Amino acid sequence: MNKLFKMEFANLKKEKLLWIGLIIILSLVLLFNLLFLLYRYVNGVPDYALFSNLTFNATLGIGGITGNIGLIMLIIVLLHNFQYGTIRSQITVGYSRTEIFFSNLIICLALGLGIYLISILFSLGISILFFSGASLVFSTVIKSILYGLLINALVICFICFIAFSTASMWVTIIVTVAINALTSTITAITAFISGFSNVTFINFLPWVQITYIQQGGVDVLKWWQVVPVNIVLSGLLIYFTILIFKKKDIK
Repeated sequence: MNKLFKMEFANLKKEKLLWIGLIIILSLVLLFNLLFLLYRYVNGVPDYALFSNLTFNATLGIGGITGNIGLIMLIIVLLHNFQYGTIRSQITVGYSRTEIFFSNLIICLALGLGIYLISILFSLGISILFFSGASLVFSTVIKSILYGLLINALVICFICFIAFSTASMWVTIIVTVAINALTSTITAITAFISGFSNVTFINFLPWVQITYIQQGGVDVLKWWQVVPVNIVLSGLLIYFTILIFKKKDIK
């Protein structure tokens, strides 16, 4: 499996789409921040706290523009292996389907969480540079990033589940983006109507959790609402993906 992982990682580094997508994401992050900066000067708003929060939260949401671009990049890179017959070739030379799945899962986690961290740290740096990070409390920043990593890991496991179940790039993209947009919209509306403190009954749902992070309510979440749920759901997705993939006819 170690050899298989190294081979997949070597192919990933040559993927031009990865670098193009990363440039697009960072460009959008920079654009968002510049627009916030322009708004501050045009309207004469002295509240650095507002803008430092907006700036940092701009890239936290998997339901946002940059988040969806990252997800689509991940899906395309993952499904290339099915499209070009790489999966079938790996099975033919003797790799087990479990080894193939876990090598792809590790690559996807490294890529997806890497993009997330790069965009977050880039945005955080701009926030401190332009807005002095006025309202960014260190403990809240760390908690937001750690929770975000855990929730994004779950989303990546979900992507792998759809991809390995369907072996279709467009089905995976449409299902992932649709569910992402729908759940993000519903939870955002729910949180807006009910308020953060009044929606504790759905605080265990990952998409609700990411909405808290986006809207500055991460301190309302408790670790026992985030960590066990995301780990268990990720484990279940991995388990069922392996079951389905083992029985799937690879053409």
